[in-house]
Amino acid sequence: YGARRIEITCQIEDAVATFEIGDQGPGFVPVKGCDNAASGRGLTLIDALSLSYRLLDGGRRISMRLALS
Repeated sequence: YGARRIEITCQIEDAVATFEIGDQGPGFVPVKGCDNAASGRGLTLIDALSLSYRLLDGGRRISMRLALS
C-alpha cells in the first residue's frame, strides 16, 4: 500500500471549505445500517461534522463540505 498515491485538495468559498480526498485503493460501497470499519464507520463521523459529503469513483474519493464559521 505504501506506493499508492493519495491526493488531497481544498477549496474555500463563502466560509465553506470543500475537501476532496482520493487514493488508488479498490474503493468501497458503504452498507447502510452496518457500523463496522469495512462499511465506513468514519462516514458516520463525517456525516455528523460536515454540511454534506459525496462518495465518488466507486468509493475511492470523497468530497466533503465543512463550515468555517
